[in-house]
Amino acid sequence: MHRRGPRTATLLLPGLLAAACSTAPVQAPGPGALPASGLPTAAGTLVEDTVPSSALHGNPLGDPAARRVVVYLPPSYRSAPARRYPVVYLLHGFDGDPSQWTERMRAPAAMDSLVAAGRVREMIVVMPDAKNLYGGAFYANSPATGRWEDFLVRDVVRHVDRRYRTLACAESRGVAGWSMGGWGALHLAARHPELFGAVYALSPFGLGDLLEGAGGEGPTWSAVLALRTPAEAARADFGARLRLALAAVLTPDPGQPPFRVALPFAPGAGGPVPAGAAHAAWAAATPDTLATRHGAALARLRGVAFDAGTADDFRMIPASVRALDRALTQAGVPHTAELYAGTHGSRVQERLRTRVLPFFSERLAAQSSRR
Repeated sequence: MHRRGPRTATLLLPGLLAAACSTAPVQAPGPGALPASGLPTAAGTLVEDTVPSSALHGNPLGDPAARRVVVYLPPSYRSAPARRYPVVYLLHGFDGDPSQWTERMRAPAAMDSLVAAGRVREMIVVMPDAKNLYGGAFYANSPATGRWEDFLVRDVVRHVDRRYRTLACAESRGVAGWSMGGWGALHLAARHPELFGAVYALSPFGLGDLLEGAGGEGPTWSAVLALRTPAEAARADFGARLRLALAAVLTPDPGQPPFRVALPFAPGAGGPVPAGAAHAAWAAATPDTLATRHGAALARLRGVAFDAGTADDFRMIPASVRALDRALTQAGVPHTAELYAGTHGSRVQERLRTRVLPFFSERLAAQSSRR
C-alpha cells in the first residue's frame, strides 16, 4: 500500500514561498545549549527551553502549566544570524516525553548526518513535553484533562516563532508524531491548516481502537472501572491509563466525578458491559471520520503521509492505516500511506531518518538565501 496523490496546481515551489513568512525580530535562545551529536563539522545544537502555557493554567489534573520543550537548532543557526528556517514539530507517544526523540529515535543525530550528507535542508526541530498525570492527553482539548491542543498550536508555536528564527508560516511548518503523537499530528494538521503545511504520522493510534469488551480487553476495562481517584489512576498500569486518557478525548463529561468522563463500559455480572451513549461515541470514532470531517483541510496541505508496521503490537493500527488510506483516497486527498515489516516501534528510528525528515525537507518552504 503506497499512494501518492498529485500536488495541486495552487502550490508554489518551496523557495518561492519563503517571502510570505514572518521575519519579526526574535529573542536570543539563551544559555544551556548542548551539542546535538558528535559530528564536529556539521553539528546542530539542542536547547532546553520552557514554555509558560496559559492554555494549561488551572487544568483539571493539576499538571504543570510551564512545560519543557527541547529545540534542535541546525548547524548554521549561530553562524548565519540573518537566516531563517522551516520548523518541524515532533510529538511523542503516550507515557513518553522529548527523550523519545532525542535518545530513542536519535532525531538530532539524524538531522546532523542528513544535513552533512546533503540529503535534507537545515530545519529547526521542536520536541514539546506533553506528558500529563495519566501519561498523555492526545494533544486534544478536553474538560477532563485540559487544553492540550491550545497548548501546542497557540502557546508552543507562538513561543517558538518569537524566540527562534523560524519561517513563521504554514508553508514552512510541519508536524509529525509517533503513536499518540501520530494521531495528534494528523488531527492538529487537519484542524489547523493555517498553521501546518505538512504532516507525517508514524504508527498513529486511533481513538476508538480499544473498544472491546470481551476477551483480553475485559480485565483491562475492569481495572479502569475500579479506579476511584485521579491520583490512583496515575499509579495504574499503562493500559488502564491509556483508556482513561482516551475517554477524556472521546467522551468527556464534566458532571461525572471523579474523572470527568463517561466510560464506554459499566460493571456487569460477567464483566464489563457496553454503556449506552459513551459506547456508541467510541464506536463512531473510526479512522474514516478524519477524511469525512477534515478532508478539505487536509487537501490544502503540501503533504500528508502516514505509516505503520504490519506486526504492530497494537494489532488494530495497521487496519486503521488501511481504513484511513481508503477514506482519504475516496475523498480525493493526496497522501502517502505505507505498511512495512515491523512492530509498533522497531523501525521508527530508521523511518524518521529515511522517510520523515526527508519528507519535510522536500515539502516545506525553505529560505534559499540569506536576507
